[in-house]
Amino acid sequence: MVSLMKRTKGKARMLLWIGLIVAGIGLVAYRIAFPKPEPRTPSVAAIRAEKGLPVRVRTVTSGTWELRRSYYGQVAASATQEVTAVLRERILRVLVEEGQRVRAGQPLLVLESTEQAANLGADRAAVEEARRDYRRAKVLFQEGGLSRADVDKAYVRLRAEEAKLAASRSTLGQTTVRAAVDGVVAVRDAEPGEVAEPGKLLLSVLDPSRLEAQIPLPSSELGQVRPGTEVAFSLEGRTLNGRVKRVNPKADPATGLFTAVVALPPDRGVRPGVFLEGQFLIRRKEGVIALPSTVFLREGDQMAVYLVSGDRAVRRPVKVGEGQGDTLEVLSGLAPGDAVVEEGVGTLSDGAKLWIQDPASRDRTPSPATSPEPRSSRPAEGEGAPWA
Repeated sequence: MVSLMKRTKGKARMLLWIGLIVAGIGLVAYRIAFPKPEPRTPSVAAIRAEKGLPVRVRTVTSGTWELRRSYYGQVAASATQEVTAVLRERILRVLVEEGQRVRAGQPLLVLESTEQAANLGADRAAVEEARRDYRRAKVLFQEGGLSRADVDKAYVRLRAEEAKLAASRSTLGQTTVRAAVDGVVAVRDAEPGEVAEPGKLLLSVLDPSRLEAQIPLPSSELGQVRPGTEVAFSLEGRTLNGRVKRVNPKADPATGLFTAVVALPPDRGVRPGVFLEGQFLIRRKEGVIALPSTVFLREGDQMAVYLVSGDRAVRRPVKVGEGQGDTLEVLSGLAPGDAVVEEGVGTLSDGAKLWIQDPASRDRTPSPATSPEPRSSRPAEGEGAPWA
């Protein structure tokens, strides 16, 4: 009996497994014969019809508008001593090297002085003789041996000899050339044994702590750039602020440009000879609406923007003013708080449905319009000669 029951249970299990296998094969065959349909991807047109045209918007704000124009110039020292010889003499010693720091009054080079020393000795003796003659003449005049005219002649001769002695001292002093300013030796074009010709440049000393930028400008800027105009310079991630000292009234005959001289603040990173880009502040106004050029739609001579009204685009004509870089000043047609389309303008028409991609962009504040209008009168920025 027990054996019969075991056989009966075994057959039931076998039939169950056979049924499961057959069902699985049937399910697979059904899926193959009747595959599940893929979900249908909606077209771009359908999405736009349902949600609208994708755009990004921004909120109009007002702020400070700075119109700047950019020109290139070169750094120079405002205090420079060009050392030339007054006498034609042989150079005995050169006491400095290029790049060496010197103090005002420090000897730089020494010229041959044999002749000047001899002249000084002769003139000193002549003065002593003239002084003795003048004293003798005064005594004789008091004793009645000489006239007043003879005393006056002796005095005039003494004064003449004293003047010659002073000139000789000055000439001898010129054989030792000294620094007139605190600074650095920028040029050394003199060697012992050479003959120093009058007017020939021997040394150049400049003060690197007193620098200026010399920037050529076209004549069209003369009415807007004047002494006191602010100028910003960018150098290795830093901004240096200076002001115009003067604008030369005469144009360079070779270029026709007028040089603006801008005082620079002390900065160890600035060296004479370096080229810099100066951004001249031409105009500053408050409460100005300025927007990037991508916001505007140009239609002939007219400019327009698309305002956001609910989920619709509304075309609004605007009047624009000056521009610099990729930013335009808005004179009329917009007010702070208006929401305008800034991306996707080219796909819109008046009344089009909008699909705002980034709602947070509605509250984004535009950056101040301070980027310079690119104008260049010099080649690209670069360093001059290395500075020790």
